[in-house]
Amino acid sequence: MKSVLYRSFLLALLPLAVLFSAFMAETVVAVSRFVPNCVFYAVSGFYCPGCGNTRALAALLRGDILASVKFNATILFFALMAAGFYAEAAAAAFGKKIRVVPRKTWFIVTSLICFGVYYFVRNLFV
Repeated sequence: MKSVLYRSFLLALLPLAVLFSAFMAETVVAVSRFVPNCVFYAVSGFYCPGCGNTRALAALLRGDILASVKFNATILFFALMAAGFYAEAAAAAFGKKIRVVPRKTWFIVTSLICFGVYYFVRNLFV
């Protein structure tokens, strides 16, 4: 069993990485200029599920949540899921077992349906 100090150190790395990423938000934007254009969008004129993820991540790192959702809501969903998993890991590191993120089939199915509807509806206004 790993020591509490080791687990605490590992848990401290994630917030530090997020803080570092927030300071590097402009670098993410600068690097995004080199990301190739979406082939699916170029051919069909419709957004693929990944369209807008880089802009959404950069907006989220700047703290602009509304702009992030406008570009692509997937990033915010996964950020919230990651925060939930992190909270579970932090509690487990100190001997407490909690469940923040649902692991039921209904949650997964509902999430997939919501994303499917979201990807369809956002293409209605292209």
